[in-house]
Amino acid sequence: MDYKTLNSNLYELKLEGALDTITEIAQQPNCWRQIEGLLDNTDPALYELIAKTLENPTACITFCGAGTSAYVGDVLAPAIQQFAKARVRSVPTTDIVSRPDYYFNKESEGIVFAFGRSGNSPESVDTADKVSQLAPNVHQINVTCNPNGELSKRNDSHNHVCLMPAETHDKSFVMTSSFSTMLLFTFQLVSRAAGRPAANLKAVADCAEDWCKRLLSANFLQKIPSSQRLVYLGSNTLFGAAKESALKALEMTGGKVVTLYETSLGFRHGPKSIVDENTTVCVFVSNNEYTSRFDRDMAIELLSNNKCKQVVVIATQRIADQLLQKFDEKSPLELIVLPDDLADVDDVLLAPLGVLVSQVIGLTLSITFDISPDNPCPTGEVNRVVQGVTLYEFQQ
Repeated sequence: MDYKTLNSNLYELKLEGALDTITEIAQQPNCWRQIEGLLDNTDPALYELIAKTLENPTACITFCGAGTSAYVGDVLAPAIQQFAKARVRSVPTTDIVSRPDYYFNKESEGIVFAFGRSGNSPESVDTADKVSQLAPNVHQINVTCNPNGELSKRNDSHNHVCLMPAETHDKSFVMTSSFSTMLLFTFQLVSRAAGRPAANLKAVADCAEDWCKRLLSANFLQKIPSSQRLVYLGSNTLFGAAKESALKALEMTGGKVVTLYETSLGFRHGPKSIVDENTTVCVFVSNNEYTSRFDRDMAIELLSNNKCKQVVVIATQRIADQLLQKFDEKSPLELIVLPDDLADVDDVLLAPLGVLVSQVIGLTLSITFDISPDNPCPTGEVNRVVQGVTLYEFQQ
């Protein structure tokens, strides 16, 4: 099926086998606009717990989840570490389950944030059990989208539940609105607890809504169907966004497109070997002025080498102008420019926007390959909620 013959506005696009995915990508701005209300209704005691932990240099704040849910923590951890005295880390539940004593013991103190769309994955449940077993002084905050999931049932003096809007319990195989809403909610939750100014979620939602209406008709998507390799690059906070972006295209195409994620600086250390004339590279440029130099330089290097099919750069107008001074319309440069009111926001707020671009790329590829993104693996080797995990009792 040729995606170019379809309505390019995600809010009006209807397609059998992709309806859930399309709906859940497009609903993200509305989900994000509900976050402030959720925060206003959050128990003040939870803010006090987070604030106390942030100020405790002997405590540890752990973000965990599996797959996409793990990448929520990868985005959050480096950003929150900037204003926390506690140690902040992101550890996948898949690591914790296989060796919990690497991460927790009876002396551990702090908070574990557990992210889960369904809250029913075996690793999510087992991690909660292992933390209770090994680290009884650690509080657990479950950020989930399913009011009936196992994580939602754990709500007592040591376990706290933060439930996302009902529509974020994505029906599609791929996580879209669940990922971005859990991410932005938790960043705002922790920021509020720390007494930091509120982030401009309205500007982020407005930008996403605009992109949902026009990205499918953007120039860079014309070359996407013939790209056999997709690379996403992001630094520090945006490295987590690059991980999630690479996974989206891989999932939505049932593995038919090779994907890779790296940091801008790390890409030169071997992974750049993937680049050929059938490769699209997406560079998420940091809003941090210092970090953005490294992201910009990698984009310049790729464009100068002229071996990519295209280099898609998501950046501010300032960075866009610098690139346009060096490269003309004959170059493989494709720009997605952020609105001016997002030019100075924290990179955490840029992460969902970069991932939104990757979601649309994945959708385009799945349509091109005539694969249902709602269920790209109908034979069941990969499942919406992970299956096939055998859990074992851990002996201390």
